[in-house]
Amino acid sequence: MSIFGSLGNMRGAFIAAGTAAEKIEALEKERQDKIYDGFKGWVDKTVPRAGDYKTKATILRRKLSDQLEQVIDKYFVDTKLNDSQKVAGARALLKDHGNKIENIDKAYEQSSALSQILYNQASDTYKKNNTFKALTTGAFVNSRLANLSKLKTKETVDDAALFTTRTNLGDFNDSPEGIIKALSIYDGSNIFRTGFDEAQLRNVATQSLPAGMEEFRGAMPELARVERQNVVTTLEAMKEVQAFGLNEAKVRKYIYDVNKGDTGYTWKPTDWTKIYKQGVSNVAAKTGFKEGSISFTDDGQIIFPQAPAGSVEKKKYNETKQTVYDVSFSNLVKNAVAANQQNSDTFKAVAFGLAEQVSVVETPLTSDNKVDYAKLVNGRIYRFGNQKAIYYLLDVDAKNPLDRGKLQILPQVATK
Repeated sequence: MSIFGSLGNMRGAFIAAGTAAEKIEALEKERQDKIYDGFKGWVDKTVPRAGDYKTKATILRRKLSDQLEQVIDKYFVDTKLNDSQKVAGARALLKDHGNKIENIDKAYEQSSALSQILYNQASDTYKKNNTFKALTTGAFVNSRLANLSKLKTKETVDDAALFTTRTNLGDFNDSPEGIIKALSIYDGSNIFRTGFDEAQLRNVATQSLPAGMEEFRGAMPELARVERQNVVTTLEAMKEVQAFGLNEAKVRKYIYDVNKGDTGYTWKPTDWTKIYKQGVSNVAAKTGFKEGSISFTDDGQIIFPQAPAGSVEKKKYNETKQTVYDVSFSNLVKNAVAANQQNSDTFKAVAFGLAEQVSVVETPLTSDNKVDYAKLVNGRIYRFGNQKAIYYLLDVDAKNPLDRGKLQILPQVATK
């Protein structure tokens, strides 16, 4: 017989009820203690960290806002961009220079000096027809950032500062939701008198943290993507030429195919377009494009096959495509120099039109910030302040690197 039967049904029922109530009371206390201890542990651990993070974030955000406004006032005053485009540009410029205004100033001063150097070495005829124009801040911005005037954005200084703050510090992810979820294992609302009050816990947890912490977690604000000008390093340019450049035998063949060995041959623009197309096909094959997949417009512009859909594949495709542009142009210049036609109007008519598609190579500098002429690559384009120039390697054996070649200044293309 059970314990309830031996004491009589009614008395056993009262004892059973009392025993169950005491057990439930004890279990509920244990549950509430665990909720309290868990919540208190979270508060003790999280609140100091949140305070420290908020202090750092507030200081950095204020500093970044001030920097952005300074950069806008100094480098975007002579542009026709709207306020949001200026903010996006200032954000990109700061990022590219280590978020330090002094680094931007140094780069601007360096570009200004290079602009003067290029003008000083130009021919007397060029100087007679072109007065020197100092590098403007707007031209400096355009030499580094590509698509500002086309951006559709409502970005504010505060948006940019918050974005950069979160990028630099990382997000503060210890939200109340995390501890609430962790403590939900002690719910038991189907057994105990008091259910698990998520709203109350959320309210207390939120009030325990510094105000505004929700800005520093969750989805990042969508900011416009600022594109950079195509710039490659001297080492990258050298590697491309070594891998895909025309050798001397190929250059001689291309020239002979046109002039048949006649040194007095009168070159036509169509001759240079033909050589350029041959060079493009050669580089395209070496870089992995299928034979026959590339075609041309009447004036020699390249028509590439459709880009692949995947982001990784598309990135690789665009890089390879740019290599074709860059090396093919360098090969064209090499042919012109070999034929002693680099100064001819017929060559310039073709080359100058193709130059806009070509990446700019960083101008190599010596330790005392002078142009390192020994490292200039034949047929590549370099930026000197607000101007670009093609380098012609004319005498590889000249003792003084400065005497080995010439920089041909390109006509300036109007920028918005």
